[in-house]
Amino acid sequence: MRHGYRHDARPQIARRDAAALERLTPAVAPGSGRSRVAGIDDVRPDGGESTRLNTMRIDPDASLAESRTTVVEAWADRRLRRWLLCGPFPAFGTRRPPTDWTKLEPGLRKAMATDFLGEHGGETGITPTLGMTHATATGACQWQAIESDTDLVDLTTVLPGAGRPVAYAWAELHIRDTGPMLLTVGSEARYQNGVQIWINGQLIYDRSVLRRTRSGDDLVLAELQSGANTVLIKVTSVHAGWGFTFGAVGPEFASQALLNAVPEFASQALLNAVSRGQLAVIEHLLDRGAPIAAVNRMGETALHQAARHDQRDAAALLLARGASADVLTPGGVTPHHLAAQKGHQDCAALLSGAGADVGIRPTSDSDRVDALFAGVEADAPGAAVVVAKNGTVVYSRGFGLATHLPRPEPITAHTAFPIASTSKSFLATAIWLLHERNTLDVSDPISRYLPEYPRGDDITLYHLLTHTSGVRYRPSKQTKLDYEPGTSWAYTDAGYELLGKIIRRVAGVSFRVYLREELFLPLDLRNTKSVGTPGGGVESSADDVFRFYDALVGGRIVSADTLEAAFAPARLADGTLAQTGWPWAAHCTPGWHVTTVGGRREIAHRGNFTADQTEHRDGFSAYAAAYPEQAFIIVVLKNCDPPQVLPRVEPHQSVAEIDPSVLVREIAGIYLYDG
Repeated sequence: MRHGYRHDARPQIARRDAAALERLTPAVAPGSGRSRVAGIDDVRPDGGESTRLNTMRIDPDASLAESRTTVVEAWADRRLRRWLLCGPFPAFGTRRPPTDWTKLEPGLRKAMATDFLGEHGGETGITPTLGMTHATATGACQWQAIESDTDLVDLTTVLPGAGRPVAYAWAELHIRDTGPMLLTVGSEARYQNGVQIWINGQLIYDRSVLRRTRSGDDLVLAELQSGANTVLIKVTSVHAGWGFTFGAVGPEFASQALLNAVPEFASQALLNAVSRGQLAVIEHLLDRGAPIAAVNRMGETALHQAARHDQRDAAALLLARGASADVLTPGGVTPHHLAAQKGHQDCAALLSGAGADVGIRPTSDSDRVDALFAGVEADAPGAAVVVAKNGTVVYSRGFGLATHLPRPEPITAHTAFPIASTSKSFLATAIWLLHERNTLDVSDPISRYLPEYPRGDDITLYHLLTHTSGVRYRPSKQTKLDYEPGTSWAYTDAGYELLGKIIRRVAGVSFRVYLREELFLPLDLRNTKSVGTPGGGVESSADDVFRFYDALVGGRIVSADTLEAAFAPARLADGTLAQTGWPWAAHCTPGWHVTTVGGRREIAHRGNFTADQTEHRDGFSAYAAAYPEQAFIIVVLKNCDPPQVLPRVEPHQSVAEIDPSVLVREIAGIYLYDG
C-alpha cells in the first residue's frame, strides 16, 4: 500500500455542520453524480503521525442559515487539508537570494522551472511515500504527513521560510465518475507565492511568482478520472510567508438545489472566471445555471468584467449566451463605456458591433466614485477621498468609521490617519528645500554630514532618497552594505532614518520640528503632525495631503527646476533606470514613485501599516497621486490595510481589500477619460 493521502471528494467539516448540510441533500436528484461518502478517517496516511498546523478552525456552532460562507466552504467548495509534504528546497541553492526584484524574479522563475524531484520519478511521475528523501543543495529533505486545521495549508508553520524556498505537497483525490470538475486554488491573501499544480502528471496550473490571492479565488477546470487522481502542488515563497488552499467543486454543482443554496458561489465563480478569460470554466458554469446577470458590489455584470479586464473572447461568449450589451451599473456605465475608458479598443469594438449604444453616458463622476466605495458599512473601517482639479476640490467624502480614534466617529476628509511611508514625500520635500537653500546638496556624500557613518564617503543623499544606497534596515548597526551604492535598488526605511539625522545636523532642529515649521504651519495643514520615524511617522488627513501636493506640484514650496530633479526616475551607476518591481509603480524618484498610467504621468507615494505594525487591528494604507500635466490630484487614506496588492479591481473584492493605489487609478480613469 502506498503511504500517501487519499481524499474522497467529500467535505472535511465538523459533524454538526455535516448533519445540517445533509438536510439539503434530498433535493439532489438521484444519479446526479454525487461523490461517494467517506469518513474523515479514510484519508489518514498509513499509520503515520501527521503534523497538525496551528491554524484556526471553522466554528462548528456557527449557524449555516446565518453564514453562507460556511455552506460554500463546507459543501460546494471543499478544501483538501491532508497532504504529504516535502521541503524546503532552496530556490537559490547555497546563495543568498538577491534583494533587487529584477534579479529575484528571474531566479524564482528558474526555481519553479526546476524539477527538484527527479531522483524519484520527477514532478510528472512521482508517487511519494512517508520518509522518502530528496537531496538538496543544502542537505536533504523528506516527505512527511501534515494536516491543517483550516482550509489554508500554512507552510510557515511547518517548514523554514528563509532563502525563498520551494516545497511540494501531494495527495490523491478520489471521485466516482469520470468527467470535468472545477478545482479551486488560493492562498492566504497576505502571502505572495508562486504555485504550480499537476493532476495525474499533467501540469494544469502555472502561476510561478507573485500569485497573491484569497482562498479559492482561482478556478481551474480539469478532466478527472473515476477513482484515484494524483495531485501535486509546488509552492515557492516570494514574500511574507507561504501556503495554499486547494479544493474541488463536485459534480453536484450541476444540481439546481446547490445553486439555490449557495447562489453567491455561482455568481462569484462566474465573475472570477470572466475576469481571467477562462472560457471553459465560464461555459461550465453557465451550463449549470450560474446567473449571467450576476453582479459584484459595484453593480458590474459579467460582461462589465470582460470589458474591464480586456477579455474579448469572454465578452463574445457572454453575448452569444444572451448577455445584454447595454446593461447598466447603478452609475449608468455600460460595458462599452468601461472598455473604452480602459483603452481596450478590441473589446469596445466587439461591443459596439454587437449593437451596444455608444451614446449612453454615465451619470455624474461623483456618483461613479460613490459606487466604487459601495458596501462600506457605517460602523466599519473605511476611507477618506479627496479629488481636485486645477487646485479646486471636486470630490471630498469619507466612508465608514474612524475606528482608530479613541472616540470613533464617521470618517471625513478632515479625519487624520497614520499615512506610513507616504510620510517619505514630506521628508524628501524637506531635503529638497534644504538643497534649494544651499544648506546641503543631494549629490554630497553623507560623510559630510555624518562623518562617523561607515562607508559614508561612498553613499550620497541621492542614494538615500532613491533607495539605492545598499544600507540595510538598521543603519545604526550597519557593518556591511547589501550592495555597492548606486548599483542596485531595494526599498528601505533606513535611508530616511539617516536623512532625518542629517536634517538635525544641518538645520539644528529635529526633523519633526523642521517639518512642522517649514511645511505643516506655512501650508496650514491643521490635521498633520509627525509623531514617529522620519520615513513613516506622519499623521495627516486627506484634505491636508491634497493641500501639500497642490502646493508642491504648483511650485509654491520649491522651484520648477528642483521639482524636475525630484520627480526624475532614479538611475543606477550604469545609467539604467532602477526598477521597483511593484505593481503600483515602475520607478522610484528621490522621494516619490513615478509611472505612466493610461498615458498619464503619475507622481505618487504609497504607504501602509499592517495590523501587526500598529495598535489598530485593521492597519492603515494610503496613496496620494498627482498628475501634473492634467493638474489633477487624488488622495485616498484608509484605516485598513488590504491583505493583497493586486494591480486591478477584482470581482470579489470589498473596499477594504482593494489597495488605495488601485482606487486612486480607478478614480483617475473616471475623471480624466474624455470619451
